[in-house]
Amino acid sequence: MTFKSNLVKFTALLILISLSGAACSQASPEDKEIVIGGDEAQEVQGADPTAPATRTPSPAPTGTPTLEPSISPSPTSTLPPFELHLNKANEYIDNAEFELALEELEQAIPEDLNSPDSYFRRGMLYLDLYKFDEAIADFTQVIELDDSIARAYSNLAIAYAQTGNFDQAFIEFEKALEQNPEDSQIYFNRGITYVTNDQGSYALADFDKAIELDPQNAAVYHSRGVLHNIRGENELAIADLNQAIALDPEDPEFYLARGNYYAFNNQLDKAIDDFTKAITLAPNYGQAYYGRGIAYANLSEDENAINDLRKSLELATNESTRTTLIDILKTLNAYP
Repeated sequence: MTFKSNLVKFTALLILISLSGAACSQASPEDKEIVIGGDEAQEVQGADPTAPATRTPSPAPTGTPTLEPSISPSPTSTLPPFELHLNKANEYIDNAEFELALEELEQAIPEDLNSPDSYFRRGMLYLDLYKFDEAIADFTQVIELDDSIARAYSNLAIAYAQTGNFDQAFIEFEKALEQNPEDSQIYFNRGITYVTNDQGSYALADFDKAIELDPQNAAVYHSRGVLHNIRGENELAIADLNQAIALDPEDPEFYLARGNYYAFNNQLDKAIDDFTKAITLAPNYGQAYYGRGIAYANLSEDENAINDLRKSLELATNESTRTTLIDILKTLNAYP
């Protein structure tokens, strides 16, 4: 039998998840380095297409025990309390210890209620922790304190989009571009938001503008390439995916995307090569095992297919993903 329909469904969902991620770097308002769509969620099938991607390792869910600190502040520090808490928060962020970083920012804010910096950083953390209402409140506060920070409007737009309020999201993106019409990342973020709102043509225009302003941004080529793929624009898709890999050959997400392109276009040997490269770079990449398993199944290499699909099932935590994988394994007479 053929597993093409499963692969097509998987690829389409993966593209939507990939392009709607809200993984944001933890920069200050002055740095304005906000990145969205760079990392994919670990689960794809059945996931909410507007749910943001997170860094690796993923932040602990609300209600889990607080992480043990891995950073010990210097007892002889002469920094003012505000700067001390801010610096500690940055260190925790660098170590992906988001809950600890949040605790530091919540101590920093009362030390200087008129500083947009701490509200900005906390808003970024709230985006990473899926706390979108709290992010909206913080970025709104940033703008009240300093209405010239373009990325505050952009991040506020991202938060609104994650709550489903696309009308307000696009209003905030317009305000961001009024403040800085040459910021490629704002066009990239808005393009991703257009994708999640099923406005692919507008998204392509924004991706084009983002690349015009920053032709070395591999993530934009990746996102534009997977969007071209789902639109059936094969030559444009593969050109963009190749360029993304050329600019950043160590990102497993880019090989996953190109593997999906090859699988989608029935070039299964090339797909397997790219999925294998993604797994080499990220050994616990469940999506890559899934894609490679389906490709093996379509080549009637059942043993390889079963091994990969079982590995994907082992890594999966999303129940819809697990159900899909179990159904496929049953079809291969490999479950339980």
